[in-house]
Amino acid sequence: MVAALLIAGCGRSDSEPEADAGPARHVLVIGIDGLDWERFERLAAEGRLPNLARLEREGASGVLHSLSPYVSPVIWTSIATGKVGEKHGVEWFTAGSDQSDLVGSGLIKCRTLWEILPSAGMSSGVVGWLVSYPAVPVTSYTVTSRAVMALSDPSGGTASSIDSSNVKGLVHPQTLWSEIHEAAVTTAEVSEEDLASYLGSSERPDTDFFENRMDGLTKMIAADRTTLECSLKLMGEYPTELTAVYFRGNDIVSHFFWRFWEPESWTRGKLKPEMVEALAPVIDMYYETVDDMIGHLIEAAPQDAVVIVCSDHGFAGHRGNEEFRASRSGEIAFAINMHRDKGVVFVSGPGVARGARLEAASVLDIAPTVLTLLGLPTARDMDGKPLVDALDPSFLKGHPVTYVDTYEVGERASVDAQVESPVDEQEKELLRSLGYID
Repeated sequence: MVAALLIAGCGRSDSEPEADAGPARHVLVIGIDGLDWERFERLAAEGRLPNLARLEREGASGVLHSLSPYVSPVIWTSIATGKVGEKHGVEWFTAGSDQSDLVGSGLIKCRTLWEILPSAGMSSGVVGWLVSYPAVPVTSYTVTSRAVMALSDPSGGTASSIDSSNVKGLVHPQTLWSEIHEAAVTTAEVSEEDLASYLGSSERPDTDFFENRMDGLTKMIAADRTTLECSLKLMGEYPTELTAVYFRGNDIVSHFFWRFWEPESWTRGKLKPEMVEALAPVIDMYYETVDDMIGHLIEAAPQDAVVIVCSDHGFAGHRGNEEFRASRSGEIAFAINMHRDKGVVFVSGPGVARGARLEAASVLDIAPTVLTLLGLPTARDMDGKPLVDALDPSFLKGHPVTYVDTYEVGERASVDAQVESPVDEQEKELLRSLGYID
């Protein structure tokens, strides 16, 4: 496991002046899939999420409202573009006439933040972002979500089979593949001690189901640790104005282990007491892992960076979710109906209002807020708006929100609409295990 880290501070300290220092020199966006506001509040009150709690104290924060239905590829693309799915073109986890292809970045019909910034002479780095494959060749670096899977879970031989003939699209530039190999954390490197730290009992139930759940947890730990280590390496070597990092494990772990955390809400069969005892703590422990990774990223970012932590949706689990109760295991709606509206947003750093509570923030507002922080105009054809309540009045006085009609001008760097990757079958297997696809 990564060593626990409490950030020493983020942005302006109490002794620093309030005077406007200009647009942000760097914005770090950390996306955490499925991070729920109410769960954050409970764990932070228990002192278990010190880095997120510090962001809350020193910056602006609140519930980040999502878009229903709560389909992660759609929402993360909306976060990156400021536009609803009808405009950006991503509709589900799969695409194609028979929905047999995994959705890819070539289907995105408008510019993402990392495509907008080059027009202003700014650079970006992207690690793990959902729907980032194939990598669009305009960033300083991109490690796609498929690359993270290939590096962290080579059980199918995928990582060792990737070379110059099939690495195209997994990373940008292609030479990055050899650079990030050493940073990757594989499933084989997740130890029994690592896994034991998530469990509530030293006795491991001797069942195939338990081992299956441990296998899933191992894969998520390895993937998120690979995302973290690749991000730390590349942030140190390639300075950019924007860094966007996405962690997937929190959502997957919540799906896999919710029934054990809240067994009274599970109505689809009897749960063995020894399974509940062993697996009940896993989700809360993974929130602690997420908080720790956030701390490491903030520590690695430039001292004057503005940090945005956001999630695509909250997590309802089984309780109080009538759609979940009405669906049956095996139906495609099964996993989606465990999601809910209440995600999270934290904004902290120079130019941010300290202690502000955001009451009506939307996932559509992240991209316009990033543009405003960097001193760039928001596009009128975006569906979101800058989170002005998150910004210090002195910042807004010196850098009021400005607008352009659109960023959809000129020729875009193109990628193929549908390109198979060496890990497509591994990705589909994961989506099937969650009930997202048949």
